[in-house]
Amino acid sequence: MKTQHTTKFSLLLAAFLTLTFLAPAAFAQQDQNVEMDGQRGKHGAMKHRGKMMKELMPPRMILKHGDAIGLTDAQRTEITKIVEDSRKNAEKLQAELQTETDKLTPLLAAAKPDTNAALRQADRVFAAENKLKRARLETMLRTKRALTPEQVTKIDQFRKNRGEKRGKNHDGNQKHRKHRQNQAE
Repeated sequence: MKTQHTTKFSLLLAAFLTLTFLAPAAFAQQDQNVEMDGQRGKHGAMKHRGKMMKELMPPRMILKHGDAIGLTDAQRTEITKIVEDSRKNAEKLQAELQTETDKLTPLLAAAKPDTNAALRQADRVFAAENKLKRARLETMLRTKRALTPEQVTKIDQFRKNRGEKRGKNHDGNQKHRKHRQNQAE
């Protein structure tokens, strides 16, 4: 019975760690799902990330609105190449992150974990996560550099309009959140 309990605990711990360490990487890859205003939850880190993300443009958004912002064929080709290169690199980095996470899981699942070994491996997981995040940032920076200032302004306007269509007010909070708060009072 104790072995079964330990196995269940190990599986739950492995699932938790996988979600904890891989979810941020997956989130970073889903550029269309990033809330540009950074108002997800009450976590200060998300607010800071949101402020940073407001200055960057996901390549998919730029390509989607390419005609409307006057993207030239040369720019479209350059951005497409940036995205392809980035995707290849991200796949490598994602595999590295998975490998490092797989090495950490059994260290944490041990009945008496070796703290130093687990922390060393956790540092490797964090380093792999940071490489993935850095690569994503580099992609967005390279993409933005391919645009003219006028095109950047147009993309900003599309983003602003998208936020308004989603029912967000000027500070990025969803209107229904305020409505729920008022009902609770």
